[in-house]
Formats: sequence, C-alpha cells, structure tokens
Amino acid sequence: RLERIKELHRRLDMVIIENLSYEKVIEKYDTKSNFFYCDPPYMLGYTYENSKQFSHEALRDILKSIKGRFILSYDDNPEVLKLYKGYDIKHVTRTKGINRKEGKSEFNEVIIANFDLIETEKDTAKRTIKTTREIRGIT
Repeated sequence: RLERIKELHRRLDMVIIENLSYEKVIEKYDTKSNFFYCDPPYMLGYTYENSKQFSHEALRDILKSIKGRFILSYDDNPEVLKLYKGYDIKHVTRTKGINRKEGKSEFNEVIIANFDLIETEKDTAKRTIKTTREIRGIT
C-alpha cells in the first residue's frame, strides 16, 4: 500500500489542480508543452446547473488559438461535428457512469483533438514497449 502511495505521489508531483474557469486556466497555462483535457457540458441532454448558458462557440474559439494540445469529449451530434470540423475526431461508445438511467447504459461520444490521435497512440505504444524492454533488460 505504501508503494502505491509513493507511485501516486510521483505521478501527481507536477499536476496542478485549479478552481478556475476554463478561460482563465488556458490563459494562465497555455504553452507549447502543455496539454488540456476539456469536458464541457454536452450540447444535448443538459444535466448540469447553468449548462444551457455555456458557450460552445467560445470554447471552440479559445481552443483554436492555443499553443498547446487539447483533447475534449462531447456528445456525438451533428452540431458538435460542425463546430469542430477540421479537427481530429474519433467516434466512441461509452458506458454511462454516475448519471446512468435504467435501460440506457451506453451512449455515443466524440473525442476531438488538435493533433493526430492515432499517430500519438502509436508513438506512445512504441515508447512504452521500448521502456518496458529497457526495464526488463531486453535489447
């Protein structure tokens, strides 16, 4: 158990948690080397307080201008696809978590990025394999 805590500490050592609007977080931390994960309210099926006032266009406009990379998750609907046309978009099926209603355990979602998700996944897999081999002493 102590080893797990040490590992968690190591992994979270450089993580910063803020209680700010996304606009202020991006303004404060946007550099070429930073990565942003955004999880805005879905366009359809609003469930959070004030989500109807959320400006999806404003988020898109800010993300258009950032220096770093971003990934965001959204409900899979034509308005989202239109709003983020030209970005790397992957369609996924996801299982609902906390807000799950009876009979509806899966839904479609899109993952949107300002970089090639597949190439990044391949590069990450190659680095992981190389690192694993180095750890095990395999050449």
